[in-house]
Amino acid sequence: MRLTLRTLLAYVDDTLPPEEARNIGEKVAENEYAQDLMEKIRKVTRRRGLSVPSGTGDSAVYSDPNLVAEYLSDALPGERLAEFEKLCLESDVHLAEVAGCHQILTLLLSAPMRVPATALQRMYALAKGPESVPSRKPGPSIPVGGVRPDEIMPDDPDADAAYLMGMGSRAVEGGSRQTLRLILLIGLSLALVAAVWLTWVNAGPADLR
Repeated sequence: MRLTLRTLLAYVDDTLPPEEARNIGEKVAENEYAQDLMEKIRKVTRRRGLSVPSGTGDSAVYSDPNLVAEYLSDALPGERLAEFEKLCLESDVHLAEVAGCHQILTLLLSAPMRVPATALQRMYALAKGPESVPSRKPGPSIPVGGVRPDEIMPDDPDADAAYLMGMGSRAVEGGSRQTLRLILLIGLSLALVAAVWLTWVNAGPADLR
């Protein structure tokens, strides 16, 4: 396998088969430029000040998001492929765009992403599908792949908000436990205050001297 930018992105995001990953790892260990490029990829994807590729100037033709999709899908012809890779190596903005898109695709393909039932209904409403009927109750949340999970999803629409923030069912359960603990703590505090007040009332003024 050739040591290209796309193979380096796959190596950084750990999407290569074990044998190919071992082969690329050996090549990277012998290539100082590849090591520097890997470090650059990690840095540009963490820089918050970088903007998206500009739609003006000499590189405006490369600002089309479909171009990034074609590049990551290995669908660009040879000449455009070489030009686009050269631009990514010279421009931090384009390199961050490609590396960031590759990371997102890796996450989407490696684990099913849950779509809250309420969000699913709103999206179908844009297409005026049967799920857009206001009286229709949303079903359980389903992954993007369309396969329903084995576990039972919460019926409360507000509970879906946790999944929008990247939190799983364990995080939802953890939040419920914390709420229960807070309620118990408040109850115990009120009981303690009531006990102290009753003791003071029953003691009377004479006993307090």
